[in-house]
Amino acid sequence: AGAMTLIHMATQQPARIEAMILISGTPYISSTGRKDLQPADSMKPQDYEWLRKYATHGDDQIRSLWNQLYKLKDNFEAMNFTPPYLSTIKATTLIVHGDRDRLFPVERALELYRSIPHSYLWVIPNADHGPIDKHPDVSRISRASPSPSPAARAMCSGVISSPAS
Repeated sequence: AGAMTLIHMATQQPARIEAMILISGTPYISSTGRKDLQPADSMKPQDYEWLRKYATHGDDQIRSLWNQLYKLKDNFEAMNFTPPYLSTIKATTLIVHGDRDRLFPVERALELYRSIPHSYLWVIPNADHGPIDKHPDVSRISRASPSPSPAARAMCSGVISSPAS
């Protein structure tokens, strides 16, 4: 939900965000994804186990965040960022996505990359949704470490040039 929140902010007030990192983001929830979304009380134990890596405040946090996502199931305006709308984003953007993401296919990251000017795409091989535990550089940038990763430093300093810009 963090990447989706940033996309909302960056499209609504583009001048307020200079740079952002979107980890496992999506411009929209597909019709298949909407059908598959279930309320938190129908989640399986293995789903909770997987999400506990990211939810530092326990199962109540997981249920709360999951139910917020579930509420988007029937809202076709809140999560429907078209390429023209995404093109209004002014922030330098690093898009990080696992190529085995089970929630949002890597094609969604490509759509973001193609639509957001000044964007960079980093696909993590063999990584699922939220690849922060699969690559040390992603882990460091996602936890706002005082020692930013080489990729994040290069992006923010302009060393990496982006074909999308």
